[in-house]
Amino acid sequence: YIFGEATKEIRKEVLPEPQPKPFEIPESAKVTRSKLKELALSLDTKK
Repeated sequence: YIFGEATKEIRKEVLPEPQPKPFEIPESAKVTRSKLKELALSLDTKK
């Protein structure tokens, strides 16, 4: 599944370390989440 593979690649680049605990999520993790949403939208429009 293409989106799953893309998500793995992005996580490797942006979050090389293990996920932080929920109460100490850095700003970069929030940015990553919005980037993933943008990626999902762009993939949807390509169909």
